[in-house]
Amino acid sequence: MNLSDLVSNIRSGKSGRDEAIEQLYHDTKLRHNINSIVQKMGGSNYQATEMLNVAIMKFIKTVVTNKEFTLTSSVINYITGIAKFTFLNNLKKQKLNSTIPIDDYVFNDDAPQPSELIIKREKFELLTSVLSNLGKNCKEVLLLWGNGYNMNEIADKLGYKSSDMAKKKKYQCFKSLMKTVNNNTYLKEALN
Repeated sequence: MNLSDLVSNIRSGKSGRDEAIEQLYHDTKLRHNINSIVQKMGGSNYQATEMLNVAIMKFIKTVVTNKEFTLTSSVINYITGIAKFTFLNNLKKQKLNSTIPIDDYVFNDDAPQPSELIIKREKFELLTSVLSNLGKNCKEVLLLWGNGYNMNEIADKLGYKSSDMAKKKKYQCFKSLMKTVNNNTYLKEALN
């Protein structure tokens, strides 16, 4: 799997993202790795498929939102690491017993550390909460924009007459978001 081609496809727009998702979803090595890890921790085939989907979407989002994203390991190892930590986090939340005690589990150095993923998730949940306070339209526009959709795609998805209208709405919503964050010291510190 060529990383630069994959990243280019993901950043090229909706059709490129869809192609990358399809490629990753049908990658037998990736599917096998995640399935194996989830089952070792007491999960089912269904949970492994769920973790595959979640991990791919988190990877896509990272590539789209972080233009300086670089990968020091293989795509397979990176996405497998995301699936691992997501599943472990779910186990902790649900207080399920796994076949491998979480404290004894050895983490792969190539994958992101659990603390990094938890902090990112907390920031995302906080940001989603703030966006909800701005209203449904603003939340939709900013989430699509944050996920790398261009103004034409946002206009199509949300029913705006033109990309200029979508751009104007994004500008107004982003301005409101920044005002909310800048006026709240807690939010400002938490989202930095």
